[in-house]
Amino acid sequence: MQANDARRAFPCFDEPAMKATFDLTMVRSADMTALGNGPLVNTEERDEFWVADTFDTTPYMSPYLVAFAVIDYPHLDFTDHVASPGFSGAMENWGLVHYMESYLLYDEAWSPTYRKIYVASVIAHEVAHQWFGNLVTCEWWDETWLNEGFASAMDYMALAPIDWPVAELGLYEQVFPQLEDDEYNTTATLRPEIPSPWDAWDAFSWTAYNKGASMVRMMQQILGPDTLQRGIQVKHNNSEIHYLKLQAAADNVTDVGGGPLDVASKMDSWINQIGYPLLSVQRDYLDKTVTFNQEKYNPFGLDQPSSPYE
Repeated sequence: MQANDARRAFPCFDEPAMKATFDLTMVRSADMTALGNGPLVNTEERDEFWVADTFDTTPYMSPYLVAFAVIDYPHLDFTDHVASPGFSGAMENWGLVHYMESYLLYDEAWSPTYRKIYVASVIAHEVAHQWFGNLVTCEWWDETWLNEGFASAMDYMALAPIDWPVAELGLYEQVFPQLEDDEYNTTATLRPEIPSPWDAWDAFSWTAYNKGASMVRMMQQILGPDTLQRGIQVKHNNSEIHYLKLQAAADNVTDVGGGPLDVASKMDSWINQIGYPLLSVQRDYLDKTVTFNQEKYNPFGLDQPSSPYE
């Protein structure tokens, strides 16, 4: 139901920051099976043809994560992954992840290898969202890149144990396409202005996914894996924290030098403007000097929007 379709299914305060618990009862045909966000706790026969299933209370979560399904095939009693005909994309509903069929189904007999990699990365992405997005949620849609960027970074990091070339896959699938998009002056910033719920989908650009993942990897390299991991652990171990903002994720975490971890000074110029820098290096062999020059990469000479960082 992301971004704001929960209000079409039931009355609610349909905003990401307005979290609540949800109790779901579904009435379904007796020959079908109902699924919800939580485990089934009670089944009541209404008559010869209809059954009412009641599910356990959901975790404290945003309304857009409420999900239900009625199926006619077996399932496992833990987080359900459901391929839905006619569904577009994939959605990380807590405990009941939905996929379009091609994002979940794979057949060793006829599916090419790249489909196996893609299906695995999509599943890793949606499972990562159970933490980045579901447990800790962006307070407003302008920080969607944090949800999608962290989950997208996990697309391939999570596949490392099966000995796939995850670094190369991340470059090919995420970094290179974003560099191409950022050649133009019409791409979106990572943190776009979202004035109303009806503009929420503007936050779900490929920039949020691909450049967001690149920023997470860059933070890991700048801060060090241990420092970034501590920031994530502090964020998720504090049960009073339910909303994700970039600097808040680093509060109470020190950098490698022992001082306060100031994420904003390192990342804001990447988040609030489009494009990326071109770094030129010139070596003078006679003077034995090296000169560095940085400018905005603009191969087509396009007019660029103003930036507070120039």
